[in-house]
Amino acid sequence: MCGFLGYIGSDHVSDAAFKSALDLSNHRGPDHQSIFRSGNDLFGFNRLAIQDLSPLGNQPMVSEDGSRVLLFNGEVYNHMDLRKEFGIDMCKGHGDTETIFHMCRLYGFEETIGRLDGMFAICWMDYEQGSVSLARDMAGIKPLYYHAGKSLIFGSQLNQILRLPSDAPYELSRENMVDYFALGYMVAPDTIYSNIKQVRPGESISFSLHPMVQKKSGPYYTYARAGEHEAKNFATVLGSLIEKSVKEELVSDVPVATFMSGGIDSPVINAYAKKNKDDIQAFSFKNKYEETLDESMTANELSKIIGLDYTNVSYDNAEVPGIIDDHFAFMGEPNGDFSTIPT
Repeated sequence: MCGFLGYIGSDHVSDAAFKSALDLSNHRGPDHQSIFRSGNDLFGFNRLAIQDLSPLGNQPMVSEDGSRVLLFNGEVYNHMDLRKEFGIDMCKGHGDTETIFHMCRLYGFEETIGRLDGMFAICWMDYEQGSVSLARDMAGIKPLYYHAGKSLIFGSQLNQILRLPSDAPYELSRENMVDYFALGYMVAPDTIYSNIKQVRPGESISFSLHPMVQKKSGPYYTYARAGEHEAKNFATVLGSLIEKSVKEELVSDVPVATFMSGGIDSPVINAYAKKNKDDIQAFSFKNKYEETLDESMTANELSKIIGLDYTNVSYDNAEVPGIIDDHFAFMGEPNGDFSTIPT
């Protein structure tokens, strides 16, 4: 999961103030915290270790001379293939963070992010080039908020940005609230604040330093159209793509678990996961008093068919208020999707 925070500007922010803001994402990364300072610029990271559990995967990842800094939240599934393709043989560990760092260093930010297959939010600071760049995965799985003024503040959570000093007060946007009441969420690049934005899914944004000016923004990918063969053999091709995607996402140095429901998508994903990783664990949640929402019996039967190590977790109505309070304490802004509660 992980969480990061960055401040780039001319004003001095104390280490204590920055750490206080970074600590708001401790729940995202309980395994390691580190802060790197370069002049007034600050970069902080809370790590949840999944690939390469050693200190070699800790962040911020900084070049020996301090001229380049990487913050990366997510997972990149094809990074070992990229090492082979681009001859990246200087990595000391086997984690994806090192791969991204050296690709950005050798081939540039734009070339790198266009090659990544995964879910990610990335900041790449290049002091030699005088630029800082942000990017977010195509599906927008990983969050990335920012405020751009005389200084640039960016992070995994909106409330972290609110903790740091800016050149203008943060103002609630009535116009953006309309999106929330109509859709249940904010549509990127907007947030509930008029002067805090989200990086759009599939977007990269670059800023020049001194002064802080946005140089470019836009999508870093292109969609590939299905050929005639793929269109005629849709079911076979779709099955192969799903299995490939699931298999790639099972790469981990810690145990892997999934959610299981009585629907269609989660049993399909779990079946391919079990096929490629025998010790997969599956979980579902059950309210003891809400039978209309209970899919545990179907999930249990499907798990037996697939051969999963399946666990159903039950809770009652008395536990819900505490769960909801904890849930909204971790949400950066209003979100009406109740499926985020079990997640």
